[in-house]
Order: sequence, then structure tokens, then C-alpha cells
Amino acid sequence: MILVDSDLEELILTQDLIDFYDDLGEQLQPASFDLRVTDLRGQDGGLFPDVEKTPRGWTLAPLAFALATTIERLNVPANLAGRVEGRSTTGRRGLQVHATAGFIDPGFVGTITLELFNLGSNPIEIVHGSAIAQVAFFACSGFARRPYGDPSRVSHYQGQQGTTPAHSAPSVAACVSTADQTKTVPWPVMPSTPVGRWRLQ
Repeated sequence: MILVDSDLEELILTQDLIDFYDDLGEQLQPASFDLRVTDLRGQDGGLFPDVEKTPRGWTLAPLAFALATTIERLNVPANLAGRVEGRSTTGRRGLQVHATAGFIDPGFVGTITLELFNLGSNPIEIVHGSAIAQVAFFACSGFARRPYGDPSRVSHYQGQQGTTPAHSAPSVAACVSTADQTKTVPWPVMPSTPVGRWRLQ
């Protein structure tokens, strides 16, 4: 079941489902909530040639990829899940807001790192603070037994603030290929983080 505007408003106002929004009435949609963008960066967390600073924000070159973050922070209870998608106008400009990581687990707390890709043949200006994405929330069948951020699991991005580059998976090995050799390199083990707030009792 997708939560509608009245459900979202109640959870935002009484249980801090979404923090740091600007205008509740403007950002609240019939069954989603608009998310504003800031801090475009390259995959390694720094600026790179495909992103150019402008007086209003950034320009993303054609067929270029960049990371960004939402200004809003989410506090997802253990009995809800979320999904981030682009908005209609964003898509019609040729801007993709996530590559594959649109799903938000029960228990997640933090800002959302967006995976931006310019699908078009022209540069796209991305204005700081513009609403280029939206999040919808789904009611789960119950409370997750081990929500995201639970100490028993490795939750790389729990509590993230700002644009966050990729973490390596802890229990797999990477195959590094060169012209004349292939070797196995273990990924570093990332520490787990405390569980986020459980809400919507």
C-alpha cells in the first residue's frame, strides 16, 4: 500500500519522517514527496570535468554521470519502505536521478545520494535546491526483524549526510584484471552503525 498525502503529512509533522524540507504544502504530492538536490560531485566524491559550476548550481555534460544528495533527510520506520524516482519534468529534460539504487530499506536514516545521468545530447543545468526527485513510501506487512542500521547487519550508508561515494561490499572479493594478470583483492570490512529510530507504532 502506497501512503497518500494525508498519511505523509501526519508522519512528517508528528514523527519526523522527513526533515529539512522547505515548504511542506508545495513539496507534498498526492502520494509522494518532492526532494531537492544539492552538492553534485564525481563518483570519487570530488568535482570532475563533466560537472561545471554555475551561478545557480551545476551543469552536467551530455552522457555524463555524477552523484548528488538531497537536502531532505529521511527517518524511515521499520514498517515502511521507500522508493526514489525522478519527476516528470526532470525526465523530459533527459536527466535520470538514480541508476539502480532507488529502493530505501525499512530503518534507513539519512540523506539520499542521487545517481544522476544526462541521457541527452545537450548539457543540463541542475539548480541548487530544485526539486528533481520524489520519494514514495510503502507500508510493509509488519516490522522488519533486522531493519537497515541494525547492529547485526552491515549498513554502509546508515546516517549518511551529503553526497556519499560507493562503499565496497565487505564479504566479497574484487577481481582486478590487467593485461597479463588477474589477482584477488579483499574488500575492507565496513563497521556497522546503530539502528535508526523506529516509528509508526
